[in-house]
Amino acid sequence: MTEAVTPQTDAAAEKPQLTINIPEVVNLACNILHGGFLAKGDEHGKKLFKQLKDEEKLAAGSMTVGEQVTIKLTISLDRKEFRGQLGFPVFKASLQAMLQNLGQALQARQDLNFLTGDNGNILVHKPGVIEKGGDYNVLVLVLAPSQNKEMNLCLTFLDPDQYEPLRKAKEKKSTASDK
Repeated sequence: MTEAVTPQTDAAAEKPQLTINIPEVVNLACNILHGGFLAKGDEHGKKLFKQLKDEEKLAAGSMTVGEQVTIKLTISLDRKEFRGQLGFPVFKASLQAMLQNLGQALQARQDLNFLTGDNGNILVHKPGVIEKGGDYNVLVLVLAPSQNKEMNLCLTFLDPDQYEPLRKAKEKKSTASDK
């Protein structure tokens, strides 16, 4: 007896899905970001920040998933929504605030409040919020896996106006300065 086998045309069915532990990846990302930009001092952090601004992606090592697949890690910076002048001191303050929020959530085993997109990206919503010169900026970590065994750790500035408390604080400061 012969059975007819219908091949699946769905691309997701052709490749096995990898399962990653998001808190573990976020913890690894925090360690990489802290080690690269903060732990080795400002001189090293500034140099790395300049490279990050100048290049599309920076190599950040690799991780092994399921003892069988090695995934290359990269770091990128999305600053389209940044307000003001982005220099190392502002970047460092934003990164420190974000890493502190992520670290506290990981240590307390709290929800990382992550959002997934249709493209597979995972926005970890434990933002670093800073204010400088009346402008608020919000930095989050986006984990962006790709088809070529790469995971990009994208440091992404979000539009602060989508956060009502920041809008109200800015309006309050604006009203106070008009008087």
